[in-house]
Amino acid sequence: MGVTVEGKLPYSSYSVTTIRRTTIDSKETANGLCNSNGVLQPISQSELTQMRPLIPPATRTNTRTDDFAPTPNPTPSAAAITTQPSDNAVTEGGTATFSVTATGTAPLSYQWAKNGATVAGATSASYTTPATTTVDNGALFAVTVSNSVSSVISRSASLTVNPLIQGTLEQYGTSSTGVALRWNAFAPPGGGQHPAVLVLHPGGYRTGNAGPDSVSLDLAAAGYLALSTEYRLAPPHTPMNAPNHLAPSQDTVVPADEGHYPEQTTDVQMAIRAARRDPRCDGRVYGVGGSAGASHALYVTATGTPGDYQFDLVVFLSGVYDLADVAWLTDPCVPGEGCPPKSSQII
Repeated sequence: MGVTVEGKLPYSSYSVTTIRRTTIDSKETANGLCNSNGVLQPISQSELTQMRPLIPPATRTNTRTDDFAPTPNPTPSAAAITTQPSDNAVTEGGTATFSVTATGTAPLSYQWAKNGATVAGATSASYTTPATTTVDNGALFAVTVSNSVSSVISRSASLTVNPLIQGTLEQYGTSSTGVALRWNAFAPPGGGQHPAVLVLHPGGYRTGNAGPDSVSLDLAAAGYLALSTEYRLAPPHTPMNAPNHLAPSQDTVVPADEGHYPEQTTDVQMAIRAARRDPRCDGRVYGVGGSAGASHALYVTATGTPGDYQFDLVVFLSGVYDLADVAWLTDPCVPGEGCPPKSSQII
């Protein structure tokens, strides 16, 4: 007599000894077949190929539906500004950049406005103005940040445009040889008295023009009376402050002024005294020098008289300072090492 053996197990767990649906001898068991002596016989591979699962994959009842549950979508978050745009100040002709930091569900969109009017094309987290004019002084810049949930408007950041400061060529002294010594003066707008800063140019002692004026402009914008100061050049030198130096110059006085030491020191001392007496100066005189200019600034600071021709405060940039070491000054340069320029040799 035959029996039918059925069972419910995950489809993936069926094996040679798994319950199968089939009609076989009455001595069949759930895990295999018994021989005539009742000894359990495993189901053979050939018998297995003739059997089919009781429950097809599409209809089995033990499937875990929670394994396939979709992940819920996060709740969108509103646009929020975490860093507001800051006020900005520039000099006429410069550009100003305003920026904002925002959070919220992406994508975030941005739109900047100037004095309430939309700025075309200003649709990123930062905005840089075109070259400014004094008409832009006091303008207000704000940005609207939006996403699918909300929009938020930033604070209004103000723009201050300082007028471009024009330098004035002035004579601060005359050398004993008759050379007219000049500086280009940059005074902060609004008048008043300010600390004076002499800007002493580089050039290896033998070349160079008064300035650089870009440094003086920055100092004037910061509230200093900035003076791009010329001094006589050491021999053999290029024409002094050419082509802007008016006669009488080193080359036009008779006899010609060759510029031997200590003429440069004398000129810087004269400039410090002139700046201290200038009605635009509050009595304080500072110095900033680069290369040869730094050496001159250091020397008068180390040897000068306080309150007279000594700087009250000084900045040295890349100068030659060990002027007592003649051997070092005349040493040949080694590639890759710091070397004094030839023009720094003591004359």
